[in-house]
Amino acid sequence: MIRLAGSQVRRHPGRIVAVLLAVMISVGYLTGTLGFMATETHAVAAAVTARTADADVVVTAEDGTASALRKPLAAVRRTPGVRTAEISYRSHGLINQASPIAVQSLPHASRLAWATLDSGRWPTDDHQIALGQTAARQQNVGIGDTVKIDLGDGPRKMVVTGITDESRSLFSGQVQNGFVVPGFLTDLKEVGGDLLIIGNRDTTPDRLAGDLSQRLGRGLTVTTSEAYGQEQVRDLAQGADVFRNLLLIFGAIALLVGAILIVNTFLILLAQRRRQVGLLRAVGATGGQVRRSMLLEAVITGVIGSALGVMLGVGVTAVASAISGSLAAGLIIPTTVAPAALVGVLVTALAALGPAARAIRVSPLDALRPVADAATDRRISVLTAIPSLLVAAAGAALIGYGLHNPSNALLLCVAGSAVLAVGILIGVKLYFPALLRLLGQVTRPLGPVGRLATSNTVRNPGRAAATGAALMLATGLIVTLQVGAASVKQSTNLMLDQHYPVDVTLTSDTALPSGVAGRVADIPGIAATAPVRSATVSVITTHPEKYRLRMTAGDTISSVINPGAGSLPTDRVLMDAFIAGNLGLHPGDTITLRHGSWTRKVTVQPSRIAADGALVVPPALLAAAAPRAPITGVWAKADPSANVVAINSALTKITKDHPQLALSGSLTNKASYVQLLDTLLTVATVLLGVAVLIALIGVGNTLGLSVIERSRESALLRALGLQRGQLRLMLGIEAVLLAVAGAVVGVAAGGFFGWIGTAAIGRELQYPTVVFAMSVPQTVLVGAVAIVAGVLASILPGRRAARSAPIEALAEA
Repeated sequence: MIRLAGSQVRRHPGRIVAVLLAVMISVGYLTGTLGFMATETHAVAAAVTARTADADVVVTAEDGTASALRKPLAAVRRTPGVRTAEISYRSHGLINQASPIAVQSLPHASRLAWATLDSGRWPTDDHQIALGQTAARQQNVGIGDTVKIDLGDGPRKMVVTGITDESRSLFSGQVQNGFVVPGFLTDLKEVGGDLLIIGNRDTTPDRLAGDLSQRLGRGLTVTTSEAYGQEQVRDLAQGADVFRNLLLIFGAIALLVGAILIVNTFLILLAQRRRQVGLLRAVGATGGQVRRSMLLEAVITGVIGSALGVMLGVGVTAVASAISGSLAAGLIIPTTVAPAALVGVLVTALAALGPAARAIRVSPLDALRPVADAATDRRISVLTAIPSLLVAAAGAALIGYGLHNPSNALLLCVAGSAVLAVGILIGVKLYFPALLRLLGQVTRPLGPVGRLATSNTVRNPGRAAATGAALMLATGLIVTLQVGAASVKQSTNLMLDQHYPVDVTLTSDTALPSGVAGRVADIPGIAATAPVRSATVSVITTHPEKYRLRMTAGDTISSVINPGAGSLPTDRVLMDAFIAGNLGLHPGDTITLRHGSWTRKVTVQPSRIAADGALVVPPALLAAAAPRAPITGVWAKADPSANVVAINSALTKITKDHPQLALSGSLTNKASYVQLLDTLLTVATVLLGVAVLIALIGVGNTLGLSVIERSRESALLRALGLQRGQLRLMLGIEAVLLAVAGAVVGVAAGGFFGWIGTAAIGRELQYPTVVFAMSVPQTVLVGAVAIVAGVLASILPGRRAARSAPIEALAEA
């Protein structure tokens, strides 16, 4: 049997090409995922530990502050074996009053200087800073430009003297970094830091760490730099493991779709070798021997496909790491590659169990007859409907419970959606043939060819349903992610519109520079702008603390306020809700405003509209208090379909030209998460594209099996006058029907599951309103890909059917 299995693979390699492709793509995906994540983690770990890597010993305070390290610094320097020691300061704050930035001090010892300059020079005083490439790019600044750094003690203007080179990887470019002289950070009340120690050549890091632990006592942690780096990498690996596990889920999906393809492919092999199996059984081969032969053939195919997949995965790892930039740190191929290959072999063998069992159920006499459709494949048993409905009902119940349980809504709805999807896949044989017949109505105008194509797709419901299930699974997941991302984006946009009633606010402490309002209005995607005037007033209440706030007004402010934020009242003033809370004010309370000799009692309404202006008043009130109040800002509203990242970049360019301007509004918040969502959606779609590719190979396989089973029928049609082109057209229509039917169910199910996921996220995050959104272009693209791929999948089976001479096919026994 071993020789027979080997000879079958050797003599008929074309028969197993589809299985090889499925196994190779699936194993290649797993290998590429594991290798890419290992390479990325290695690159990021090298970047994270670079600051302390050249030290021998690292001392940290339990509270993480640098102030706790200043006192023992002198004792550390007097310790025998210590050559030099210094504190590495670090802090976090805002750059240009909008974006977070991590700031750290430059080391004195040249050995500890781990960062490298891409251009410029290092800062030399408290008014200078070197920015990382990410910060320079996001802030649109270069050498010589000025930025504002606020580390909790108020914004400071600093000149950019250099741009540092940052390691590239998938996870890099998310944090903005800056480097300053130590004196800039030592004056802060709360600043973090580590004590970095370099030892003499006559001592080891372990011995030096032990001596320092005895000298320094409690409250301080002393470790070697190697152990400190390992701790940092362990913390980092927790986040990387989550991402890797997510990628492996996509790999499991690809394997599942591949398993469906392998089952169909071995059914094709069984149909091709039906007569051979009959002859083997007739000359004395037992059912067990036939089954073992097919399983051995599957194992051999799985081993070859897995080996090719490992090579493909290593190549993908190298290319992907080179693109992300992490390849510079070294290509890492983890030991988990071997289990990935083993999984490929195991899945192939398990997928072949069903076809192998089916082969031994064929009697020698039946096997020697011409191939005919099995009647059992046409029957739809009630036993199939019962488990499908039960599983689907359980999934629907779990989803319903999750939508009414805000604490675990997402987890319960995801689990319920998975169970419901299993129920839909189990019952695919119940509804898929009916859907094919319905879609077949479109092909009726094509005449007999169209009608034959429709009847052929439903001739073997089991095989058609299996092919449809693979396509449904792949396209359904893609649409689920697309709908979920679009809906979450729209829902979050609406929440931000309510939290930040104005998309863009550019304000200045003095008169707005000439031309700024026009530049904002000219930005593509800006739908409306409103110049605002302001004057500083004193707010007098019963509260002992007095406030001096900016009173803002504009004739056209209402045109730029987002829906849901409320309206501008004419009988009261709007006050920043935070300030109103500090003053103990409630809606309807009365305060006194004073500007010079002008005073006025007004009624207060706390509102988010006044978040940046502190007070928003009717234009007439501002005109009475300060007739010559200058225009100090411009508010703007963006078009809902605008590219918020591009708008935010253009606004940042304006603040670069006018550093005195403060940028705020919802758009700066939208830009960051929109870019993140789009990136994640693109990555997920590409990964699920692997499953789609395998599923479309399955369409070609299904047509191939259909061609084999209908060789005599095709020959009879040819003898009756059907042309080769018509035969190829018929197979093309069959492929398109299968692909479109799978895509239709996938899109419908994906839209539903995407809505369920969005509702669960909105409930768990307490969104005020959940918006359902579906990208029509993306959905149409899924259908277009299905149609084109169906046509392509029919080419080879169509050529094979057309090449067969009618007389030869009819002469087959």
